[in-house]
Amino acid sequence: MSDMLTGTAQTPTEGQAAATTPSTQATPQGNAQAGQQAAPKQESAPAKDAKQQSETKPAATAVEYSFKGDYDAKVLSTYTDLAKELQLSPENAQKVLDQMAPAMQQANESKLNAVKADWLEQSKNDPEFGGAKLEQSLAVANKAFVALASPALQELLKDSGLANHPEMVRMFRKAGEMISTDRFVGGNQSRAGQPTGPRDFNTIADTFYKS
Repeated sequence: MSDMLTGTAQTPTEGQAAATTPSTQATPQGNAQAGQQAAPKQESAPAKDAKQQSETKPAATAVEYSFKGDYDAKVLSTYTDLAKELQLSPENAQKVLDQMAPAMQQANESKLNAVKADWLEQSKNDPEFGGAKLEQSLAVANKAFVALASPALQELLKDSGLANHPEMVRMFRKAGEMISTDRFVGGNQSRAGQPTGPRDFNTIADTFYKS
């Protein structure tokens, strides 16, 4: 009994001192937890960028385009959509159109002239009526051209270049052969009883191959 009381027992003052004295050493885990609690919360980079864009992006406004000039409706509609996509101002959009229109028109005319020239060459070299037979064939075709086509149709065929198309020449040539084989009865009266009257058959070069 005396050994237990005197060997390991602590006095009341020593135990109280040990219990109330704070520890002067902190564990690494404790320091890390304290640092996490003190650090401020940060937003992710994508969320931050989206927030900045939404704050700085101006509100979109509808732009109305009213172009000056005579343009194809389909082409103008396509160009309007492009101008909106590029966010062109009405003034800049009109300026681009004015700069491009003459070049586009010239390109279209060049293509059309090339097509007309090709029709002419095909007619000159056609195996049925071209080559050495071209002049005689066109003389016959010209009769039907003047006799059957109205002045308005003649002008249209000349201006469009279709008068030189090989199929057009072929058709008028056949029609001219039919007119040439017709027999006239009673002076100025045809078989159908219609007055024929004098006709002015233009020369071949003037009618079909007028430049």
